[in-house]
Amino acid sequence: MDRRIATLSLVQCACRRHTVVGTADVTVTSNQVRGRGGSGAESAGSAARLVGYDFRRMAARDPRIHVLRFSVFELDLERRELRRRGIVVPLPPQPFAVLEELLRNAGQVVTREEMRRALWPEGVHVDYERGLNYCVNRVRRALGDDAQTPRFVETLPRRGYRFLAEVDAVLAKPIGVPDALATPPRRAPRVLRPVLVGAAALLLGLQVSPHERRSEAGRAGLPSLDPVAQEAFQQGRRMLDEGPAGWRQSVAWFEEAARRDAGFALARYGLADAYMRLGENGVLPPEEAFPAARRAALETIAIEERAEPLVILAALELNYDWDWPAAERTILRAMALDPQLVEAQLFYARLLSASARHAEALRLVREAEVRKPGCPIIVRDSALIHYRARHFDEAARLFRDWAALEPDKLDPHHWLALLYQVTGRPLDAKGEGRIVLARGGAAPAYLRRFDALEPAPAMDLYIRGSIRYLERLASTQSVTPDDFARLRAHLGDRDLALRDLLRAADERSPRLLPYLADPAFDSLRSDPRFQALVLRVRVPTRNDRVG
Repeated sequence: MDRRIATLSLVQCACRRHTVVGTADVTVTSNQVRGRGGSGAESAGSAARLVGYDFRRMAARDPRIHVLRFSVFELDLERRELRRRGIVVPLPPQPFAVLEELLRNAGQVVTREEMRRALWPEGVHVDYERGLNYCVNRVRRALGDDAQTPRFVETLPRRGYRFLAEVDAVLAKPIGVPDALATPPRRAPRVLRPVLVGAAALLLGLQVSPHERRSEAGRAGLPSLDPVAQEAFQQGRRMLDEGPAGWRQSVAWFEEAARRDAGFALARYGLADAYMRLGENGVLPPEEAFPAARRAALETIAIEERAEPLVILAALELNYDWDWPAAERTILRAMALDPQLVEAQLFYARLLSASARHAEALRLVREAEVRKPGCPIIVRDSALIHYRARHFDEAARLFRDWAALEPDKLDPHHWLALLYQVTGRPLDAKGEGRIVLARGGAAPAYLRRFDALEPAPAMDLYIRGSIRYLERLASTQSVTPDDFARLRAHLGDRDLALRDLLRAADERSPRLLPYLADPAFDSLRSDPRFQALVLRVRVPTRNDRVG
């Protein structure tokens, strides 16, 4: 399903050779340690004690490190778990050990001999060449990585391996954190760590450069030098990983960080992101969440004009205001500020796709695929954009690619089932539906009933079962009405589908606009109620140009 991409991320330093050092309270560059032209004696003094500190040795030996974070993954060294966005990714013990060794030495070459010693003690006789190859391949599968175009694990022929992404080391005990802001004992606090050579400081999409940058407002685009504000910000970011309850709590932490440091752009960006999550997932009413997100995004931009908060602002203008021209102007502004920001490129591609400017949308998403090959989010978006453009064969191929990149996900198979349903391939649709049911834990009796049916009635059973599943899910979490509408349109339930679409508009569902272009609704397009809805949300016609 389409989802907003403007979320918190790890971003590389502008200069990959610049060494960054830090304390538990603030990340400071070595230039800052030598002097910024201001006092900053306490922070600079604390950081100075770390000058020359070898992060690789710290990561390899410090027993306090209990989690290593990179991209959307966490490697929990205590539980021996790999998690992707909080969901456990199965990884056997030896591949886990390989990944741990790579992370602890990220940015450095780990030779095959060093890896062998880490995996198999002296005196153990195994075919370690084959065993190591298996472990590395298993790690790549778990991360959705590609040996030819690696994002994480790079093979250096005849030498070994190197981990490419930026790594966060999370200590089990806070350093110098005021008691009032200490992390609860159940979860260790995150610290802004000494960073690998070429690694990035943890920022909410706002890039740290090796020198002090100034925004138009004259304030530095750096983490706060107020340690209490910085730790409040860090606590808020941790809460964003805790689901809806954590999103609510993060608001107070980000507000505290912003209150203590009036020039702290990251805190306001975090606040905007938290309110977007609360609004888009139905935790807060849209009339409460989205204006608050807008205020925070605008405050971020007033401090430092960056592309990332502009993506949030564009999402608000499109999905909350239904102001397509304003959204296009804002996203183009974001792309001009940061032409490399794939999130902005994907948002623009979705906007173009939803407004039936399919050729432009396809060009943008193909550029994103070239820029970041093998990225599951980009492949997913490309599949959906091809699907809405009625390029069904290419969409099917991309959905299959998405399934290969994220083999534990059911979504690509669900979309394939619906695509085959739309294109008159009921046998293929049934096959994909069965994958969803079997992997999703359907009862054996239900599966036998499904298998016994001809393809068309089997798909009818599958879609009705999907609706009942969403109804049960809606009792515990937010499910947007347009999800129901799409399924009911597949069943030919015009009145119920239109009712759900109107409810989605009332609730400002963030998926409504791209969903309106879904082929499932082609049978409704001549209905005056559907046409009135399209006018209400101001979808541009094929001949219009937004902005």
